[in-house]
Amino acid sequence: MLSNLQPQDSAASASTDSLAEYAALKRRLYITTLAIAGVVFTTVAIAYPINIALSYLLGMAGGLLYFRLLARSVDRIGPGQGNPSSLARLGVFVAVMLIAAKLETLEFIPTFLGFLTFKAAILLDTLRTLFE
Repeated sequence: MLSNLQPQDSAASASTDSLAEYAALKRRLYITTLAIAGVVFTTVAIAYPINIALSYLLGMAGGLLYFRLLARSVDRIGPGQGNPSSLARLGVFVAVMLIAAKLETLEFIPTFLGFLTFKAAILLDTLRTLFE
């Protein structure tokens, strides 16, 4: 009887470890995204007109919201949870790009690059894990 409990205990322990590792990954990605955004925003604000920096900031804020929605949909994946929709995430992207296109003071390309800031954080984290 004791042998039957050990695989279940190890499976529960592995599941708990995986959830803790996933939570640490999300936290790392948020922090890395904010760090990259801070450096890039400061650099762009110094080197270019402020409207370019604000365009980047709008895109970065939209990218963080997109990443948060993506993480929430991944959190909901599981048995009996249904299929998470991507319409809200697509809506965030479209809304950010429409704002950048409609406002004359904002630029489209810096907004798009700001939106992709979280992708740079994912890439850096992947490189970090490859070289550990």
